[in-house]
Amino acid sequence: MNSVSREATRSLGDNAPEMSRRRVCSTMIVGGSGYLGGLVVSGLVDAAGRNVVVPLRDPRHAQVVRQRLRTYMASDGMSESDTASLLRRVAFCDFPSTANGTTWHSIMSEFRVDEIVNCAGCVDYFDQAGLQKANVDLVATFWQQLSAIR
Repeated sequence: MNSVSREATRSLGDNAPEMSRRRVCSTMIVGGSGYLGGLVVSGLVDAAGRNVVVPLRDPRHAQVVRQRLRTYMASDGMSESDTASLLRRVAFCDFPSTANGTTWHSIMSEFRVDEIVNCAGCVDYFDQAGLQKANVDLVATFWQQLSAIR
C-alpha cells in the first residue's frame, strides 16, 4: 500500500476499503479544505454523484474538513444519514511533497482521477511569481500528469 492508500485509509477509517474497491473515476479538488473548495466538494458528491479526492497539506485537518462538509450539507437540508452516505465518497490524501514521497501522478493513478478542480490559489497581486506558481504552473502540472495517465 503506497502513501496515498495509507493516508486514505487513515482519513476515511472504515470507509476507505469501500472507496478503494470502486473502480469508478474521481474528481480531485485541490483547495477542497477551504471555503470555496468545500462547497465544490459538497456539490460534486451530492448533485453530481462523484467520488472526490481532497489532497491536504496537513492530514490532521481531515476531521475538521469533514465536519465543515457536514455543516454545508446540513445547511442544504440534508439528513444526517444522507450526509454520512455522501461523505463515504470523499477521500483525503497527502498533498504531494518530496517529504512524504507522494506525487500528483500517484494520487491521480490511485484514485482514478479523471477531473481536477483547482479551488486553491494565491491572490497576492503583488507577488507575480507566487501567482504564476500557485495558479498557472500548478494547472499546467495537473494537465501534464492527467494526460500521462490517460
